[in-house]
Amino acid sequence: MTCIARSIMESVYVEDERGGCLNMLEDAGYYFSPNVQSDHILNLQNFKARSDDVLLVSYPKSGTHWFSEITTMLIHGYWNLPQETMKHLEYFPANILNEIPSPRVLNTHLPYPRIPLDFFRKRCKIVVIMRNPRDVAVSYYKFISNLSVWNYSGHWDSFFPLFLNGNVPYNSWFEHTENWLKVIKSGKHNLHVVFYEDFQSDFKDACRKLADFLEVPCSPELIDAIHRETSFANMKQNKEDFSLHLSKNGQSPIYRKGEVGDWQNWFTSEQIDLIDQEMESWGLHTDPRIRCLIDTTSATPT
Repeated sequence: MTCIARSIMESVYVEDERGGCLNMLEDAGYYFSPNVQSDHILNLQNFKARSDDVLLVSYPKSGTHWFSEITTMLIHGYWNLPQETMKHLEYFPANILNEIPSPRVLNTHLPYPRIPLDFFRKRCKIVVIMRNPRDVAVSYYKFISNLSVWNYSGHWDSFFPLFLNGNVPYNSWFEHTENWLKVIKSGKHNLHVVFYEDFQSDFKDACRKLADFLEVPCSPELIDAIHRETSFANMKQNKEDFSLHLSKNGQSPIYRKGEVGDWQNWFTSEQIDLIDQEMESWGLHTDPRIRCLIDTTSATPT
């Protein structure tokens, strides 16, 4: 199934069951997008954090862009959607990130073992974003299929086993999530977990809890402004999509649907059983916060 050239950050080609090939970069067993800079990834452990940094951690397609805007508006007290580009550890070199005035809101998809240690040494605030794996899988499939950097043209039924087995950039959703939940439970670091579905069902309450963790003032009026400005429709219309030039079909890879429960339009009963079995094998099925069904259809960026 997998043809791998073993070396530091060399190309990895993972073939699905119908012959579709997904190209990535690999380092020490971790898969990355082929458009990251190898030397940058390999030097990330040397990254110098600041004590007032806020680091947002998420598995891909868990609401990264949405939460980046929410957090930036909270930290800076913005009443309007900021126009600056989201700053991602894996894609922006240190010299660019070092020019950002404090407090910085930084983003990453890295698993716990790959987070630069300076964020932990300096007790930076770290927000871990989680979303149910069924919607993540569908959103990830559409994202990868639409971006030219992966050159992947496989069908959903062929992509699903790749996702289930962690043969995608950033590896297994299940391992990524289980590791972060363990770290959060340990109380070792300055962490706060947010769930995508909580912000869908009760934005004001979830946003207030996030503001409390960030230790920033947050009036009901500011929360209303953040809710309005970070809506799917407003962000799609007014926020630059920096990945649009890589789109195969001219449609936004980032702003697709932003719905909770879209997985129901894709999953077969067999696929539901398989992902539920994987949840159980990782012990994630007992956590009621990881929800695969939720009674809401409001849209937010994925």
